Amino acid sequence: MKQVIACLGAVMALSACDPTDILDKESRVPIAEDVCERSSSKNCVFFNTPVRLTGDPIILPKRPYKFFRTANSLDFIDGQGRRWIAPNQTLTDGASIPKIFINIIGDPTSPEFVNAAAVHDAYCGIGNENGPNFHNAKWEDVHRMFYEALIVSGTPRVRASIMFTAVYLGGPRWDIYKDRDISKVPTPALQNTMRQAMAYIEKSDPPFGALWLYLQMKERQLQQTYVRQAFEEHEEEHGHDDDGYTGYPGTDPSTGLMTSPSLDPSALVSPSTPGGGL
Repeated sequence: MKQVIACLGAVMALSACDPTDILDKESRVPIAEDVCERSSSKNCVFFNTPVRLTGDPIILPKRPYKFFRTANSLDFIDGQGRRWIAPNQTLTDGASIPKIFINIIGDPTSPEFVNAAAVHDAYCGIGNENGPNFHNAKWEDVHRMFYEALIVSGTPRVRASIMFTAVYLGGPRWDIYKDRDISKVPTPALQNTMRQAMAYIEKSDPPFGALWLYLQMKERQLQQTYVRQAFEEHEEEHGHDDDGYTGYPGTDPSTGLMTSPSLDPSALVSPSTPGGGL
């Protein structure tokens, strides 16, 4: 346990400690053969490619890119052998990157991204809410699949890791417990975390397991910081006992910090592990 905790601390400091040495032993994240880390991995294949898009663009309010409907069904098999389907008429913008991160990572529209984006959009993209696969998987698995689909499409791992990080931090989450909710974190804080993650990725080129652990640690930091801030703001406005308030769900009333094990390695699990970290 001391070795695990020491390595977790090193990850947060962006040191040379490789968390996959611990993770594979603990089986808390997918090991290499379970994730498409290269286009030649077992499974890791598209069917019906390339995806074809209709010729008429669709403009959605406050969205930076034009959307198109797919003109054919597109299937993807991930590293675990799971099939993901973007049905015909899936609405996609070919980006799948949260708007708040575009000025950080640059323009994400590129032919190499279109297949991965179409399948990802089928499960969580705007305009597909009535589609047969919308939210038909855990949010963590959907975003992991996006990473794998990018790799299989020929995206270099560093770039795929950055794009995965963007959807992990700023993309949609559904069916979550309160201790996985970062929707109230201010945009500047998320953007700062994105920049820190990019520095880590560009320096270390981590395999998916190491990146997964790193992002969960950053997520816990954001939760603790802003849950406590919300608690203190409530204290200033209402006082501690005037309305029977005893703290936000999952927090210690005396500190405002989450009482869930924010740095307990047992809480950092794979999206493919039973329970999915939720």
